[in-house]
Amino acid sequence: MGYSISARFAVDFLDISPQRWHHFERGQPLSGAVTDMLVRKIPGMTSDWLKYGNPDGLSVQLYRQLEGDLPAPGKTTKRG
Repeated sequence: MGYSISARFAVDFLDISPQRWHHFERGQPLSGAVTDMLVRKIPGMTSDWLKYGNPDGLSVQLYRQLEGDLPAPGKTTKRG
């Protein structure tokens, strides 16, 4: 999203405290309210991606921005 510092992303983009965002970065599940904010504010974002890592519903443009970390849409990976 163009932010080099996550605290700025939290405050400027989401209007939440850096401490609240830090909890999510440290592995706590996103709250429903923050999930909804991200889906509303990021074109092509889906709650399935945020909650489950499922890329199937992402827009092509957003998928391409994230593709370094994603399997191809519709593809599953086996976890061992």
